[in-house]
Amino acid sequence: MGSRPFSRDSGAYREVASLLEKGKYDQLAEALESARGQHDKQHDSDRESMLMAAQHISIACSKISTAMSMHRRFYLESRQHKWELARELDRILEHAFSQQKAEDSTGEEEATVDRDFREDNHAAAIKPKNILLQAKGLIKRTLGSAQGQATPSETKYESGDVPHSVVSGKPSLAIYYLSPFQVYLDETPVKNWSNGKGKLIFKYLGTRQGQPVAKEILMELFWPGAEPQAARNNLNVAICGLRHTLSKANPEYSYVLYQDGCYLLNPELHVWVDYEHFLEHFKAARRYELLGKQKSAVREYQMAVALFQQDFLEENRYEEWAEQIRQELKNNLLTLLEQLSRLQFNQQDYESCAAACMKALQVDSCYEDFHRLLMRCYNRQGHTHLALRQYHYCKEALKRELNATPSTTTQQLYEQIRQGKEV
Repeated sequence: MGSRPFSRDSGAYREVASLLEKGKYDQLAEALESARGQHDKQHDSDRESMLMAAQHISIACSKISTAMSMHRRFYLESRQHKWELARELDRILEHAFSQQKAEDSTGEEEATVDRDFREDNHAAAIKPKNILLQAKGLIKRTLGSAQGQATPSETKYESGDVPHSVVSGKPSLAIYYLSPFQVYLDETPVKNWSNGKGKLIFKYLGTRQGQPVAKEILMELFWPGAEPQAARNNLNVAICGLRHTLSKANPEYSYVLYQDGCYLLNPELHVWVDYEHFLEHFKAARRYELLGKQKSAVREYQMAVALFQQDFLEENRYEEWAEQIRQELKNNLLTLLEQLSRLQFNQQDYESCAAACMKALQVDSCYEDFHRLLMRCYNRQGHTHLALRQYHYCKEALKRELNATPSTTTQQLYEQIRQGKEV
């Protein structure tokens, strides 16, 4: 007996869930339109409302994706809005395709949704009668600020839709540490830094989350062993060059302040830092796991992984102040990938699990847990030769890096695979 057309194990739900995960919102809207035509609208008005709401949100997500690709202005706000819409879309789809109760059951209960994670409050239960109106309200709040016009000066906003940086008149600052280092001021990339020390000081200030840094600390960090007066002169030159570089974006604005013997980034700046958002997605994923929302956890883990393109300030590998941050982030990434790969393996998504394992092994080639899980992924996919080859990669890495041999557990797994067993 086949699954019901709107159950979570149906082909229709697997299709829309896959499209949602891949961010193919145009195709998702079409699939939902098709799904709406496959059920009895007259006798199932609640599901019709939910599917229509999901379709509206899919179209809104598509519009936001287009706006983000065409206009870098308000990029950070747009990404947050799309994430909020996708999260709401996920909640609606879970219930739109939930198992229906038997036809002879008495007293049909009002549909509700698992409580979603939020910092300050619990998500309200989904009410099918009002869901379409609620969805349109969410779209209005988020889509208005993300749809850029031809030029920023022509962009029109309704009250409540204006991004933070526009409402307050504050310049925006985006800093990328987990990819080749890049800074954006009001969505314009900062190029042609005046001097290397000034750029390095900016990198350090960007990790301080707006906290002032005493000039003596900067002098000791970047000119250790120098005479105090010489270090102070060097710091003045570096700061002057830094301010000159940043002023190209807005000559009237002071990006770096000096207060009470300390330097800091102007606290009025609207700052976005990639590794801070990496950690936020990581924390959100773990909370979703605690709530039993594995799909949402996987999505948050994947968003975090997408931000982590390379080690923190890889180009400044010998700066001691950066090493602690780099190592902490690397440890967080490995923990994250361990959780993500475990979820993906349990969901039988062996291809994605293998990708997570390979990324982890790029960070730590001697991490045997990932070697073993990757061997199991290959084994489950029928790629015995790849599984056996992975064991030899593990053996070589341990010998090269640690002058060690694989653990007994790894060797036993290798023997099981070699004997043709499924592991």
